[in-house]
Amino acid sequence: MKHSIINYTWALLGLAFMAACADEQGSEPGNDNTAVATIYQLDAKDPLNPITTCFLRVATNSKTDAVYYASIPKAEFETKMQQGGEEAIKDFVIASGTKVKDLSGGAVADVAVEGMTGEYKVAVVATGAGARTLKVFDFTGLSWSDMAKGTYTFALVSFGENKVKVIKDVVLQKCENREGLYRLNKVYNGKSNIKFTLLNAKQDDYQFVAVSTQATVLNGVYIRDLATKENNQAFATDPEKGCKLYKDNKVTLVLNYFTAKKDYGAVVETFVPNP
Repeated sequence: MKHSIINYTWALLGLAFMAACADEQGSEPGNDNTAVATIYQLDAKDPLNPITTCFLRVATNSKTDAVYYASIPKAEFETKMQQGGEEAIKDFVIASGTKVKDLSGGAVADVAVEGMTGEYKVAVVATGAGARTLKVFDFTGLSWSDMAKGTYTFALVSFGENKVKVIKDVVLQKCENREGLYRLNKVYNGKSNIKFTLLNAKQDDYQFVAVSTQATVLNGVYIRDLATKENNQAFATDPEKGCKLYKDNKVTLVLNYFTAKKDYGAVVETFVPNP
């Protein structure tokens, strides 16, 4: 796993407010009886990958000497809990996890736990004043399996690394833990992807798919299918206007590229598997 940490000093106003809450000592940052880390789970933003990244904001109280965290596969976590309970989890996180650098009493850090595919438990342990407290968060990262490798042909030539129209070595992938979700990986400059979801409507050799609004590698430029653009689901299953996944893994996408100020109209782009 890849871990990123950003530290902040706790705002003076926040400290003053929490210090006034004497009846809740040890339960919130700024109180004094027991080491406590209050955790906020936030959305991961660019350049982080929100599909495989758990983003946490950690705020400590004045009795906290250190904070540790670890990402543990769900099955492994449950086994440790059965064998030794919470104390076993705390021991594991402190011994094998990551210590948040320069984070002690009355401070805040943002922690990005990256690279998780499948079901995980993210465990955070605060230590200090002779005590250890544990917080646990669930996270499910998407897991993908390859279906085919091939070429992707753009209608707009400005998205290739050298403004080429055909990108080679694009991979069609199926999500293993979200039913009906697919993606064309390494499309834009060989890095980003296009995700789409199977619809119930089928023909003999293909099934219609939906492309929700999603970013491209160009800042402020987005794509969507025509059903999303027109807010009309009839477009999604129209043979001329809908997006399709074929039985031979070919993909045809009828897309609308747009920005906040400009609409580029409808274009057709294709993925063709290698022979």
